[in-house]
Amino acid sequence: MIRKIINALPLAGGFIGGSQLPAFTQQYFQNLSGRIDELGPIARKYPEYAERLEKLRNCFAAMKDASVYNKSIQMFRYLDLQTAKSAWDKFKPGISFESETVILGLAGAAILFAICFLACSLLRKIYRVIRKKN
Repeated sequence: MIRKIINALPLAGGFIGGSQLPAFTQQYFQNLSGRIDELGPIARKYPEYAERLEKLRNCFAAMKDASVYNKSIQMFRYLDLQTAKSAWDKFKPGISFESETVILGLAGAAILFAICFLACSLLRKIYRVIRKKN
């Protein structure tokens, strides 16, 4: 019984986390747009901000016309930590049953389950080796 519950936790956690990705990506995209607008005049006045502005613009351009799935990939590819933190602070988790949300939820569940499975397998092997030595 306990083993079934333990096995279900990464599935549930991965599904919940993965299903939030489209909404968080949209929040990140909105914050990114605002940061670009905010940083434009500053970068013109202080050239040291121009590189950061260019990085934000590249991310915006990559995300702008991307599909829901590719938009998340582009967000991670060009991730700006300040923008991500700002988006996280404003992010409100919610449940949606759109196809993208369900697919990303299932992908998150599969990835987290695989990571937990591999970690448990490795820990079992380490435990067996230690147990044989004693």
